Amino acid sequence: YGNALCLSTIRTPAFKNVNKVMADGKEIEFKFKDGMVSFDAISVAKEISEMAKQFIIKSKIVNGVKTIGGSAFQSCNALITITIPASVTSIGNYAFSNCSSLANVTIGANVTSIGSDAFEHCSSLTSIIIPDSVTSIGRGAFAGSSSLTSITIPNSVTSIGGYAFENCSSLTSITIPNSVTSIGRSAFEGTGSYTNAANWENGALYINGCLVKVKEDFMGNYTIKAGTRL
Repeated sequence: YGNALCLSTIRTPAFKNVNKVMADGKEIEFKFKDGMVSFDAISVAKEISEMAKQFIIKSKIVNGVKTIGGSAFQSCNALITITIPASVTSIGNYAFSNCSSLANVTIGANVTSIGSDAFEHCSSLTSIIIPDSVTSIGRGAFAGSSSLTSITIPNSVTSIGGYAFENCSSLTSITIPNSVTSIGRSAFEGTGSYTNAANWENGALYINGCLVKVKEDFMGNYTIKAGTRL
């Protein structure tokens, strides 16, 4: 529809017969039926049609897909369920950002990285299981996912990016394993754990034995609590 300057209406049933999108000059095939979209490509492209995003209710990415591209499903507001197969190894930046209806996520057992802002503002997401193949959680990966109540970081993870869980206001149960050696700035700011006064001691926030935040107006000398591991 390029340069269709006077186009005012597109009849949506026509989209149901579309089975390809263009990405980087290549055709990416997909199947769309009854609100389900599935991909046969090696990677799920960023350039999923904006019109398609209004129809995708659930998606089962077929085995063989290796990567989910940046912004691939961003703002798919009707998307409720996503199943990511074992063939996928990485989830790109903003891949599912602003999917406000997304409530059910299955992440395959071989994903090693969750990109920056990958599940940012997924406000219907109440829980998610991160497989023990994941080694890094990107900056802002789950930021603003306000219905998320608990998160267990697996023993495979070594780094949690800044703002990773920022403003997850319902998040009160957080498990951080010994494998984590780096937690970025404000990773848990605005969570239920952050606002729980019992987790603070002398102006410092402790979660699972990790010192994750010191109040910015703190002054003077501070002795880190015995047993703190990070």
